[in-house]
Amino acid sequence: MVVRQHANLPFTEKTPFGEASGGASEQLVDIGGREYRRLRVTLDKPARDGDNTLHILSDSPPDTPAGKIAELYRKRWAIETAFQRIEKYLNSEIETLAYPKAALFGFASALAAYNVFSVIMAALESAHGKPLSEEISGYYSGFNIK
Repeated sequence: MVVRQHANLPFTEKTPFGEASGGASEQLVDIGGREYRRLRVTLDKPARDGDNTLHILSDSPPDTPAGKIAELYRKRWAIETAFQRIEKYLNSEIETLAYPKAALFGFASALAAYNVFSVIMAALESAHGKPLSEEISGYYSGFNIK
């Protein structure tokens, strides 16, 4: 399990933060009688809410490097961002689709369209030799299907 720690989660510190390795430092905490690893990751640029650090909780084995756990969390966040874009640009959550099969078809169609969009973005980034995903608007690229 790898999840972000939210502000009002009650926990008890069992150890202080150790030295940073792989961009993350860690400590042991107790949450509800169970021991977890709490990672502190310093961000390259502030998050949307202005935070410069991120705290991640994990129950992974102690021999798993903290940097690897932080990397896994970043990958998870990329997937979550993809689902946000699917909902925003491809209108994948249509409220009038009350029937489960119709809703599933709408969501599957949005996923297929997002895959096409991802291939186009990868081709553009490959041709230009630099990441363009932050510079190109999903709205103006024609993927605002309603």
